[in-house]
Parts: sequence; C-alpha cells; structure tokens
Amino acid sequence: MRTRATNLLKNGKSRRDFIKTTALASVGFMIVPRSVLGGKGYTAPSDRITLGFIGNGRQAHDLLGFFLDTGEVQILAAADVYEVKRNYFKLRVDAGQPNSQKGCDVYNDFRELLDRKDIDAVVVASPDHWHAVHVVRAAEAGK
Repeated sequence: MRTRATNLLKNGKSRRDFIKTTALASVGFMIVPRSVLGGKGYTAPSDRITLGFIGNGRQAHDLLGFFLDTGEVQILAAADVYEVKRNYFKLRVDAGQPNSQKGCDVYNDFRELLDRKDIDAVVVASPDHWHAVHVVRAAEAGK
C-alpha cells in the first residue's frame, strides 16, 4: 500500500487525491449487491445460462425442476401452442426463479422465442413428431 501511495505522489497526485480515490473504490464494492459479483454461494448473472423452452407439457415440467435446482440458469421464455400449458409453465418459472431475475415471456409461435438474442439455449420438450423441426430451427438460430 505504501508503494502505491508513493507511486501516486510521484505522478503528481496528493495524498488527499489518493485517499479520495481509494474511498470511492471501496464504496463502489459496498453498493454493488453480492448477487451481481458472484462468488461463494452466488452465481453472477454473466455466469447464468439463459434458456427458452419449446413445448410446455409434462416433460418440460420435469426438466424445469432440474434446471431451477441448479441455480445456474435463467429461463426467459416458453413457447407452446396450448395457452393453458404456456401460462401454467410461466407461473412455475416465475415462482421458482429468484426475484432478481426477470419473468418468463410466453409465445404461441416457437420462432418468436428463437428470434430472441438474449437466449443462449433452448430445451425442446415438444411431441416426438415436432422434435426435428424445433431442433433444426434452433440450430439455425444459433441456439
């Protein structure tokens, strides 16, 4: 610390400037919430994988529990042609994610979900006869 103060003084800064700079830097770390910085017991938002779910039936609900338990994903969107399934899935996602994470958006058309740039990956839990279409489109979208 003494060498840092000496270096600052050599660069034309006073001790008062050094103390002010040090104080401002330490205050910055006190204001930033722990959940943003990450560390022991916390996953930083930049370390979370953002997901979208295509198909919101029984299989999607089973997988949802596993993903939410990791604490390392954020589910941003869900797509299903059945409105009741979409809305129930959204309720479970919003209830299972921390309050700091924004809510889950729902779509009738899976292509709207794939168009989102903030989604890193998708979970395809649609019926077997739709799997190929959803997976190919997801790959084309870079998911």
